[in-house]
Amino acid sequence: MIEDYSKLWWENITGPATLIKSVEETIVSNKSVVLQMPSLIPWKEGFYSEINNRIHEFNREANLEVFDCKEESSDVVISEESLAKFLIDKYGYPETLQSYRKSSKVTIQEHMIKKEVLKNQIIWVTNITDEAFPVWYSFLQKFNSKGLKDGLFIIEIFQQEINLPNFGLLEYKKYITYYDQLLFNHILISECSLSPEWKQYIAMLATIICLNDIELSGLLINRKEIIKKSPVQCLKKIFSEQESKDKYSDISLDKNHPFNLITNNKSNYLKNKIWETQLKIIFPLLEEERINYIEKHKEELEYILGKHNITNREFGERITNPYDVEIGALDHISRSLLNNNTNLFSLKDSEEKNRLSLIHSMRNSIAHHEVCDTKVIKEFLDSYPYEWE
Repeated sequence: MIEDYSKLWWENITGPATLIKSVEETIVSNKSVVLQMPSLIPWKEGFYSEINNRIHEFNREANLEVFDCKEESSDVVISEESLAKFLIDKYGYPETLQSYRKSSKVTIQEHMIKKEVLKNQIIWVTNITDEAFPVWYSFLQKFNSKGLKDGLFIIEIFQQEINLPNFGLLEYKKYITYYDQLLFNHILISECSLSPEWKQYIAMLATIICLNDIELSGLLINRKEIIKKSPVQCLKKIFSEQESKDKYSDISLDKNHPFNLITNNKSNYLKNKIWETQLKIIFPLLEEERINYIEKHKEELEYILGKHNITNREFGERITNPYDVEIGALDHISRSLLNNNTNLFSLKDSEEKNRLSLIHSMRNSIAHHEVCDTKVIKEFLDSYPYEWE
């Protein structure tokens, strides 16, 4: 059983693992890092921890510390001087600050490097507020580190624009893609005792409706309620829980994040995403069922097509090839023509006729941009592939 989702995501999925490797390589090459990240970073502590482990493998003396701007006093980042004082107080000695003279025309950053205040330190700055951003930006522009011996920074930014020539710029979106999330969800669902088709549907559904919220898609899959209840119901339940309220209360969510849509009563967008999943996964399965049905009854269909004038709906042309008969026409044949020719088909019992009607109804719904109810999906997938007599 998969217990550590963070480890799975950051170490075993290609995109996230490559991002961590790139951070490591940038630090090892004695450069600081600017990380352009989304507002929702999956398993953030695991991200920090894995990079810290990688850095320690490279240099046992290196020490990574996270500086969370939201948790520190606003007095710390009033100016470059106040920020420098905070760093010196935390990592240096009192005399370091006392020995600094502005009149020397040496910047406070140069003085810190000379006194080795941040030697072997890697400071990860996260949750930079709009007020603190200009101060950090100005400070870092003048902190010309030559490597770990002078101290390095990992600056995590969201929507801010930053240009620090001596920093390596790594963008989350260039490493982590839709396919990474889909693979992650496939691995999570792989241990469930469901059919391959169910697993494919749930993995795709969680990927599409959860947008880029990897943790939420993992939670949705882990609950397993999604095979019985509508995805919107499942999301509403998760959103109502205190743990979710605490986690998402101070995060800037994308306008199309499911929790934003739920809050603003915009469930139509979510329904469209559910329909998109059904079009990608369920619709092709319906077509396979049609083909399987035709192959089982090919001779009978050839006889009926030769005897009756059955036409296609679009052009009114007579159908002679059984494989050209659409599911609606097959359903019609089974319910009307066969009533008068019961010996032609082995499809006599109500179960098989109901299966054909189910496929017809589902096909029509999806083709007309309508969402099939979860109960309908369950009825179809629980009996897929159907064994026609």
